[in-house]
Amino acid sequence: PADAFLGFLENEAAEARRPATLSAVVGDAATGCIGSTGTALPGDTYIEVAQASGGAIASICEADLGDVVASLSTLVQEGTSRFELQAIPVPDTVRLDIDGVRRDDGWTLLLSPPAIAMETPPPPGSTLSVRYTVARSVVE
Repeated sequence: PADAFLGFLENEAAEARRPATLSAVVGDAATGCIGSTGTALPGDTYIEVAQASGGAIASICEADLGDVVASLSTLVQEGTSRFELQAIPVPDTVRLDIDGVRRDDGWTLLLSPPAIAMETPPPPGSTLSVRYTVARSVVE
């Protein structure tokens, strides 16, 4: 079952050209757990997928879920702040527009894998346009 979930996430990531992760707030691995709100079965498959995809993991039986909420909010922000490019650009040629307005600052070019990393996520529903010259690889 974990392979099916991971395959789904890989397809989503390829289609969206952005990482896809799964986070799991489930019963403890192997044993499950009993907490103040009830009993939970083991969440082994979800834990395996979350680990493999870089998601957050927490026990549903924890009295304080503050740490996992913080982890989830960080993952969400990272997911809306990083935009993968289709090819490696020539760095000096990269131009970013958000909703038709050129942005010369507030972002960083990442080369491996190629992506734009925003200091703060753009507003929901924004249109990002990235133009660049594709770097040519040299084979010796």
